Amino acid sequence: MTSSPTTAPQVNLVFQAAGGDTSITVTSAPPALQTDSAAVSTTLSQRQFQDLPNQNRNFSTFALLTPGVQRASFNIQATENPQGTKALEVNGTNYGSLGYLLDGTDNR
Repeated sequence: MTSSPTTAPQVNLVFQAAGGDTSITVTSAPPALQTDSAAVSTTLSQRQFQDLPNQNRNFSTFALLTPGVQRASFNIQATENPQGTKALEVNGTNYGSLGYLLDGTDNR
């Protein structure tokens, strides 16, 4: 094969079966991801609330136990957040678009 800077090389390959019996079996388990909904939720038991350490007894820190949840990349001013609620992001969504239920009451 020869190549020059002004032309693209062309290579034609031919594959032939090598003989013998070969079988391939593909099996799969159900997908680990739930693809029909982007909802993320976790339910913690009363026992978990009692047993897990929690500085300042702020329930919003428990949200960090949910996969995909992290602290937001900014801080909320103390004057705008007297309860000290953590600014959280879930799977990249912004803080203002999140909601949670506490004892059946929506925080929004």
